[in-house]
Amino acid sequence: MDAEQKAATGAPGRVIALLGAGSFVSAASLRVADTLLPQFAAEFQVSPGDASIVVTSFAVAYGLSQIVYGPLGDRFGKLRVIILAMIVAAIGIAGSAFAPDLASLALLRLVSGAGAAAIVPLSMAYIGDVVAYEQRQAILARFLTGFILGTAFGQSAGGWFADHLGWRGLFLIFAGLFLAVDLLLWRASSQILERHAPREKLASLVLRYLRILRRRPAQIVLATVGAEAFLFYGGFAFIGAYLRYDKDLDLTRIGLTLACFGLGGVLYSMVLVRLFLRGLGERGMAALGGLLLAASYLLLVLIDRPLLAPFAVAGLGLGYYLLHNTLQVRGTQMAPEERGIAMSLFASMLYLGQAAGVALGGIGIDRFGYAPILGGAGLLLAALGLAFAGSLRRR
Repeated sequence: MDAEQKAATGAPGRVIALLGAGSFVSAASLRVADTLLPQFAAEFQVSPGDASIVVTSFAVAYGLSQIVYGPLGDRFGKLRVIILAMIVAAIGIAGSAFAPDLASLALLRLVSGAGAAAIVPLSMAYIGDVVAYEQRQAILARFLTGFILGTAFGQSAGGWFADHLGWRGLFLIFAGLFLAVDLLLWRASSQILERHAPREKLASLVLRYLRILRRRPAQIVLATVGAEAFLFYGGFAFIGAYLRYDKDLDLTRIGLTLACFGLGGVLYSMVLVRLFLRGLGERGMAALGGLLLAASYLLLVLIDRPLLAPFAVAGLGLGYYLLHNTLQVRGTQMAPEERGIAMSLFASMLYLGQAAGVALGGIGIDRFGYAPILGGAGLLLAALGLAFAGSLRRR
């Protein structure tokens, strides 16, 4: 056990809880844009597909920044890098509140995404360092409760603020939350001595990435998480616009409906995860997650009554975390000796897949409408979950 691990075992609960709080703010600052797409489109006089660049820019920066954060986390310590990156995220999201046009907003969201990028993957790598594999899925699920609640808060608060106070004030609130959590995390981890690896040349760093990418289990996990993000978020980012334009809901009701995604996730992480682990195992959880995603997307596009939409969105939350949490646990084992880099690769595939899915989803929706894109995403996610479950059986 290295110095970081020894120190972290002294008070891991408080540090992990604060990392969960950081993931809460990160998720809220990302997912708030889903609810606000109709308002961005109206204010800047563009289509919802064009306005989706606000989501895409955050996700692209998030994904590309992983190339840097993995080695930085291994070199300077994961917690230290997270603390500094959260300051960058706060600056970017505070600046977003004053954006005069869509291009400026997209650029500042790029900065926010680059800062927020360090939080979740390096937190999961840190948990992988200090928690045994047998307890890791349950601990990661609890850590993800912060991310899930942040998703729900971002979506519900986004709708309420858009209807009553405006989105600019909401961005300032998120910037303040980033700084508050960052200060608490700095104080909680100030006594933890983190490992400092020797400096290495660029060629050596590239070889470390290539060593992970050559491993067959890593290839399966990375390809699956990229496809999962592409399909899921290529539909999910536009549910708010779908409920606005096809079902004629106001933004407050849209936000509350999208917040049910978080309720489904909390149901998984706080209540059902241990039950699923005992009853289904990893393979069963991946397969069930894909099937539940398909059923929920199809329900969403086939319903005539908007009152049923919250149940469909809650099903999306439960199905997503059934599949995604299993992928995360496998991701922590892609390269235990280089977990910072491995989880950065995982997060990079997740958010680059998300960015590509939202970009192409916006084009598809502008051309074909909502139902084919949302329903098609659900069917393909079912196939993906079953395929990943099959790969675990073979291994």
